[in-house]
Amino acid sequence: MAVVVCPKCGIIVPASKGVCMRCGAPLPTSTKPVVEPAKPEPKRPEPVVPVAPLGSEDNSLREDTPLRDSRHASEPNPYVSLGWTIGVFILCWPLGIASLILRILSTRAWKSGKEESAKKLGKMSNGVAIAGIVLVVLTLLFY
Repeated sequence: MAVVVCPKCGIIVPASKGVCMRCGAPLPTSTKPVVEPAKPEPKRPEPVVPVAPLGSEDNSLREDTPLRDSRHASEPNPYVSLGWTIGVFILCWPLGIASLILRILSTRAWKSGKEESAKKLGKMSNGVAIAGIVLVVLTLLFY
């Protein structure tokens, strides 16, 4: 939208208006607008930086290279058991939620290549699930 300057009060007013919005003075219509509408600049695509495949020698010192091997991306997390998590979720949902959260954290650590963290969190997830199931069974036996 083009704009003009009011000759009386000096504010900027849209050129489509016939009078100034502040003082009511008539705006010149035959003059060229002070400011032309801004045309958006075309977006320039980001330059693509080629990255060598994992395991290549020139890729070993790059900072943007993930520190994991392809095994973590393609294989499921071996340290968690979905069966235990589902079982405890059915029998005792508060412990099921805790087990599920630990399972998710373990899987995230596995996919980012942190195998020790994935193992620790996976053992905690399975331990919470098994403890919850044992707790429910013992409660049913002695109740």
